Amino acid sequence: MASSTKTDTDCKFCSFARMKELKIEPCNQKAFQVYCGYFHFHEEEPSKDDFDDCYQGEYKSVDEFCEELFSGCDDSYNALNPVLKICIDWKEVWEYSIKYDYTFEKGYVFNLI
Repeated sequence: MASSTKTDTDCKFCSFARMKELKIEPCNQKAFQVYCGYFHFHEEEPSKDDFDDCYQGEYKSVDEFCEELFSGCDDSYNALNPVLKICIDWKEVWEYSIKYDYTFEKGYVFNLI
């Protein structure tokens, strides 16, 4: 039985041809398809500028993203004793703080602000 669900490659806004026209880098094409599906539900044309503004990168987990986010912007985290660093529960950090400003979809992180 054939599925009638629309896939990323069926979308006229995030097809490979359209991404080439928009000059989406090959390494970001899957992320752009996820962005299109999450934010636009494949119903309206996504903006390359909006994608560039909100795309944060590809991560294995929210834990990995949160640790990188804090280590990249807060010197107090980098100054912590390594023993204390391993005690941080990054999933809890995500749940209680970060998830309100970001979304994690299929391994890609997007800024919601």
